[in-house]
Amino acid sequence: MSEKDGYIIAHDFGTSGDKAVLTDLRGNVLASEYMEYPLLYPKSHWVEQDPKDWWKAFSSTTRAVAEKAKSPDEILAVAPSAQMITIMPVNQQGIPLRNSISWLDLRATKQGDWLQQFADEIYPILGMAPSAKDIVSRILWIKENEPKIYANTYKFLDCKDYLELKLTGNFVTDWSNASLYGLFDINNHEWSERVCEITDISPEKLPDAYPSTEIIGEVTQTAAKEIGVPAGTPVIATGGDVAVAAIGSGSVNDGDSHVCIGTATWIGVTTKEVLIDSQKRYLTMCSGDPEKNILMGEMETGGAALRWLRDTLRNFPNISDIEAFSYLDMDKWATKVPPGSDQLIFTPWMSGERSPLNDHNARGTYLGLKLGHTAGHLIRAILEGVAFNIRWILDSVEETAPFQIRDICGVGGGAASKLWMQIISNVTGRKIRIVEEPLNAGSIGASLTAAVALGVFPDFESLLEVIPIKTRLQCEREAFDIYSKLFPIYKEAYTQLSPIFNKLAELDKH
Repeated sequence: MSEKDGYIIAHDFGTSGDKAVLTDLRGNVLASEYMEYPLLYPKSHWVEQDPKDWWKAFSSTTRAVAEKAKSPDEILAVAPSAQMITIMPVNQQGIPLRNSISWLDLRATKQGDWLQQFADEIYPILGMAPSAKDIVSRILWIKENEPKIYANTYKFLDCKDYLELKLTGNFVTDWSNASLYGLFDINNHEWSERVCEITDISPEKLPDAYPSTEIIGEVTQTAAKEIGVPAGTPVIATGGDVAVAAIGSGSVNDGDSHVCIGTATWIGVTTKEVLIDSQKRYLTMCSGDPEKNILMGEMETGGAALRWLRDTLRNFPNISDIEAFSYLDMDKWATKVPPGSDQLIFTPWMSGERSPLNDHNARGTYLGLKLGHTAGHLIRAILEGVAFNIRWILDSVEETAPFQIRDICGVGGGAASKLWMQIISNVTGRKIRIVEEPLNAGSIGASLTAAVALGVFPDFESLLEVIPIKTRLQCEREAFDIYSKLFPIYKEAYTQLSPIFNKLAELDKH
């Protein structure tokens, strides 16, 4: 390892807030700062964010942690990571032409449905099946509904790409972000001529794509004044939230897997190969390691479903100490309920679903409600429903992958719940390991990606020496047997309810 001393400022720029961290070159967090920003809902199913809010949060949190460095000159790099599949059109001066369209947005269903006719052809190119929530669908929506904005767009950028534009003045992205645009050839690491031809989207409107370990520019004089970091500080391409979470979880070798439970939830499996599933139940994206990929099954809501129930329960005046009602309280209630929630099943598809079901009409449901069910049952059923979906994704990956997934690393907010992690272990039948700082896995992963880029570590495999595991959980066989009886019923629920979901979606259009 290099003997360099210094600091890295990394960001985990999420859906509702930005966490900036100051780390040493081994990924140890020395200071952190968090700032929230709002989601905007201009119409039903529309979700947007104001880029001014993004930059305000980014610059404020960066300045706050930069002040904790012994000297600004010892800050060796800025390494942003951010939410993915969020689109921001900008002109040639880098000025946003509208609010960003969030990954939660569902306005582009017509465009996503139109793309389905090309799914068999483009899936092997992109590593992903088309969806209404892809950037490509949203670009098509802008093209059809806001033609002046489309005509004036110089580049379409994802959230992290926009932040890096503000930092460096360069219109760039990294391979991991690009691979979820729905326009990127994952095999050749370039924008796909064929998919651009199908969609009639000019590749000239897309940013230049680089490996995550590339230095994509330097902090400009203008940005330096706002963020408190010296001009000329290198900015690393880094990766999107999925890519850096994999690094921060220590999932760096072939077959390593991690589960991240945040607003959305995903399971990611690191692999050297680009694997194609004939049923299109998962996608393959580029990893933060330029030599590898990630097989990813994304759930649109995971932690968001639990947060919905928490906020709903908080509105009941007869719940004591309701203002203090927390996720820890929810765990306590759920612990009192037996595995299987007394045959109560929750389907966690509250904002449509991506994996293993590519269906934007799917919805959340409680199945089997009885008079004896309590709030604890409602809570535990959500924890179990998310775990069932994770098992479904893992089974889908193992059907096509040349390896078995024996254990999973838990990161994100959900990993702070030992109960939830144990339920995932019991439902999937796999061991769970939890890193020392699961809530900081994304920002630590971004920092360590920068450390590899700077030559502090020779490769990503060597990062395992600085990513400690705090907790290891074993599957409890009795609970696994209970869940294995419920799991087929959970899957059948989608088959039976899908026609109803479609009818409800038709009503919602009127």
